[in-house]
Amino acid sequence: MAGQDREILSIPFRRQASLSSANLVRERGQVKGHYEIIFAVVTSVDYQTGKITYSTDLSDDGTYSGTGGTDSNVARLPLWNFGHTVSGVIYGEAHYIHQGTLVAIGYISGDTSIPVVLNAYSNDDTNYSALSPTDLKMHDDMDTAYKDELLAQKIIYPSQQMQMITGNGNYYRTFGGRSFFTVQNDEMDKLNDLGYDGQGNTTNFFNNQTGEWYDVGEDAQNMLFLHQANSDTDTHRTRFFMHKDGRFELAVYDANDDTTLLALEIDKDNGLVIRQQTDTLKYEDSKQFTELTINNNAFSLVSNDDDIQGSIQVTPQGTSIDGKPMASDQALQNLNTSFQKVQKNFQAMQDAINAIGIDTIQKLPTQVASANRLAQEVSNTVSGQVTTDLQDLKDLTAGNKATNETQAKAITDLTSSLNDLTKSDNAKLTSADFTLYKAQTTKDIQEANANTASAKSELQKNIDSNVTATAKAQTTADSATSLAKNANDTVTTLASTVNTNQQDATSKYNTLQSSYTTLLNNYNDLTTKYNTVKGVADSATSGLSTANANLATVNANLATVNANLATANKAITELTARVSALEKA
Repeated sequence: MAGQDREILSIPFRRQASLSSANLVRERGQVKGHYEIIFAVVTSVDYQTGKITYSTDLSDDGTYSGTGGTDSNVARLPLWNFGHTVSGVIYGEAHYIHQGTLVAIGYISGDTSIPVVLNAYSNDDTNYSALSPTDLKMHDDMDTAYKDELLAQKIIYPSQQMQMITGNGNYYRTFGGRSFFTVQNDEMDKLNDLGYDGQGNTTNFFNNQTGEWYDVGEDAQNMLFLHQANSDTDTHRTRFFMHKDGRFELAVYDANDDTTLLALEIDKDNGLVIRQQTDTLKYEDSKQFTELTINNNAFSLVSNDDDIQGSIQVTPQGTSIDGKPMASDQALQNLNTSFQKVQKNFQAMQDAINAIGIDTIQKLPTQVASANRLAQEVSNTVSGQVTTDLQDLKDLTAGNKATNETQAKAITDLTSSLNDLTKSDNAKLTSADFTLYKAQTTKDIQEANANTASAKSELQKNIDSNVTATAKAQTTADSATSLAKNANDTVTTLASTVNTNQQDATSKYNTLQSSYTTLLNNYNDLTTKYNTVKGVADSATSGLSTANANLATVNANLATVNANLATANKAITELTARVSALEKA
């Protein structure tokens, strides 16, 4: 700063109406112990009493030259919006300044023994541009198109976090990392864009000197908003917490109840969890809880009461209840397809039965019984005929045997008589008598042989005839028996097949009916549990509604803060006006 400027500020002056416009001041000479407003540099700060020591020994650039600043140069710091309530409670705002800051020092009634700090100033233009809410050089602040930034109030904290209220009432507040909170008209609907991260708000979030974000560090900060009353009767606590790694937790509980907790957790890695527990406020210790989780394209609901647990899990592969798979839509479709195939097979069997004729099938047992009776009658008839023929053959054989035996005896007797005759009477018989007797005897023998041969032949014929008849009867009986057996086997097989098919169809129908009943029960159970989940979700929605109401309260508080800032700005304006009045005095 030029020395001449300091001299003007340190020499008492006053405006006079009688002076021309070219002569704004009249030097009154040095008045010992009396000064107007001067520039000084803060050399130390007492943060408990709100006082500073300062030095008026400035370099040309407005910085401290390194001398001066004794304990006698002590000035009070200003307070904004300061006062007392009716009950005596202090309120207000204290802005402390840094050692080395350029300040304006004024004196109460011009008495140098009562210095006060009027305000702080930048010692060069570049410092001011770093804090300016706009990057415009010159412009008319009445231009509504630029009102938002030209009439804005911007605060950069020592942490380089920023707070700004624009001329149109939009609010911005930055935190660690790239975190920020904003309330704005959002005419471009950018806040509704998931990809919006604050880029593009160059005037609001960026340093006009560097063109970069104000450097507040890389890491985000933990954020907590706790909603609670100051009452012995209303002891609710609603807790909104955002972890520095991005996790969000909402918890609702009672400060006087350490058993009941309703909580919601959202984590980019672990998904969404809604949990209610009724035995403790600690997650890891709870044994009585209901928890709903949505994560990795899956849904689960778990209800636990000490050692008893029920669960529902839904994944793209299907649904399971208490660890037991339920039919998915695809499984139900497959089951329906199988059921339709069974129905087709059952219908085909029914068509085959209809083609044969139900009357025919119903008559088969009677026909088989008739065939069996016929076969038995044929068998009995053939058996009786064979028995009779065999008896006749037996009798004939016996008669032929007797005849043969008689004839043989006669031959034997004749032979014996002949021999006896030969022995006794051979000498007496003449040759002619012997010849005649021999011829007669030979004739008798031949006749006996002929009769025997004839009887033998007749006997053989009778035997052959009986054998043939017996064979034919046996064949007839065998055919009848075979026919009856085949008919019986056919009827038995058909009846067994029909019965088996009926039993199989009945079994499959019963199985399908049982599966349908099970599915219906599972569906009803799932509906009940879904309603339970919906109740939990509704509770969570209610909790979120409460959270929105709390956020509305926060916004109202912010509005109050804004009003306080406006009051402070008004006080600064009034103070500036007073300074101007002092300059004019």
